[in-house]
Amino acid sequence: MSTAGTVLTGWQKSNVHIVLNATSISTAPTGTATYSIPNVGNGPWPRQNKPIRELGYQSTGGTNSMRILSDYQVASVQRPSFTLDLPFTPTMLALAAVAVMQQRTTATADIKVYPFTDPQASKFFGFETTYGANAGRTVTGAIGKTLKISVPSAGADGGMPTLSLDCLAYSTAQMDALTVTPATLHTTALCQSTDWNVAVGTVGAAASAIGFCGFDLTVDNGAEVDPQVSANPAAFELGELTMKGTLKAVMSTTAGDEYNTILDNFLAGTPNKLQFNWGVAGATAYLQMPVLWDEPSEPQKQGNVMVFDAPFRAYYRDADEPEFMFVGMATPLTIWA
Repeated sequence: MSTAGTVLTGWQKSNVHIVLNATSISTAPTGTATYSIPNVGNGPWPRQNKPIRELGYQSTGGTNSMRILSDYQVASVQRPSFTLDLPFTPTMLALAAVAVMQQRTTATADIKVYPFTDPQASKFFGFETTYGANAGRTVTGAIGKTLKISVPSAGADGGMPTLSLDCLAYSTAQMDALTVTPATLHTTALCQSTDWNVAVGTVGAAASAIGFCGFDLTVDNGAEVDPQVSANPAAFELGELTMKGTLKAVMSTTAGDEYNTILDNFLAGTPNKLQFNWGVAGATAYLQMPVLWDEPSEPQKQGNVMVFDAPFRAYYRDADEPEFMFVGMATPLTIWA
């Protein structure tokens, strides 16, 4: 039962209305939402994160050994954490990247997202998620902690990549009426695995296309709640930024093929440049990073080809690497400058 007193059969869900801001961790969602996205698999969230604590203030002895009400207390402070499953579109990937990397710049109509230098998060979002007409929850001062991208093999259906964002927030509350004006629903077509291509090369030089069968990438900013004692967190402290993943590539019988090259670079500790392109040559977006390889797996059969997994980790080289570039995103993300 919602706070509006309406029984919602099967937790019927509508949309998530997102408001972006870059001013205050405690700014609640107001006005008109920046985005309204389909609530795809996000469930009735975020939870309140208020545990019941056993205090032992009163004696529980006597004729009945059960604890009494005053032995318990519900924690009053909530610091929510939750996962946001996003539709995998260019705008949603850009939103997630800025939320985690916390650093961006505008280049004409494009935006670049790169590693943060400020030890505290400064870009926050608030949102409301509704069940039925308007009952649901509202979230204030959220940031992204972990961005997860998974692009599977193409397959007969073209492959369906997934995009998720693990979040921290200042506060969350039940609601029985919308306080933001929903934006137009974000209905951009979802990407498929076949929209992506990957290039590998020498650090600082152009990369060359590689035969790949998907990849996974995790970006984590190490964020933690500011430990200062107060009713609410003063900030989110950012830690070490890590970018790790696995590339699944195709084997070949060529002398200098990808497997031998990556294995040799792993053994020698030689870095490479790795670029994930959304569209031809990154026409929509690209993720560019200098990487060190972990040992690639033994070749394995997939369909009628031989493939292998090549784990990698990115490192900071300069202001342009690692870097996320999003083409034509300056306008939709202006409010999050």
